[in-house]
Amino acid sequence: MFEPFERGTAAGGNATSGTGLGLTIARMLTGLMGGELTVRSTPGVGSCFSVKLYLAELLAWLQERLALTWTFDAPANAPAVLAPALPQVLPSLEAQQAVDELVRLGYLRGIQKKLAAIDHEHLASVVFVARLRALASGFQLDALAAIIQQGLAGEATPSPTGF
Repeated sequence: MFEPFERGTAAGGNATSGTGLGLTIARMLTGLMGGELTVRSTPGVGSCFSVKLYLAELLAWLQERLALTWTFDAPANAPAVLAPALPQVLPSLEAQQAVDELVRLGYLRGIQKKLAAIDHEHLASVVFVARLRALASGFQLDALAAIIQQGLAGEATPSPTGF
């Protein structure tokens, strides 16, 4: 469905010409922004295309227009394995800078991939990574950015949720 194609003409029919790139391009752009494009289709009934985008700019616009106040609490489904007794060890400066850049871009999928890489490469940073991952999964990019900035500045990053 999302692969490029070229439309042909049926014998005796007036098929509309086109290259069939629309859905391919839409899916590529959606993926680049950390979102997803899906389709539900029922033969003889029709199709429903859904686009999910997680853009920091959209959140800022909503906050301004609707006078919203964002909270920075971790989601209720945050990992219960984490305890306050575990130390929060920061990953390397380069790793923090890479996450910071992805957060500034609002690229959720990139943030998730980088956190997975940090988790693998910097085992001592498990608490820090889990905290950032919980914020990212709740689309709390402002809180994530604040924590990264504190880490880059060498400041302690206290957790409002106790982990």
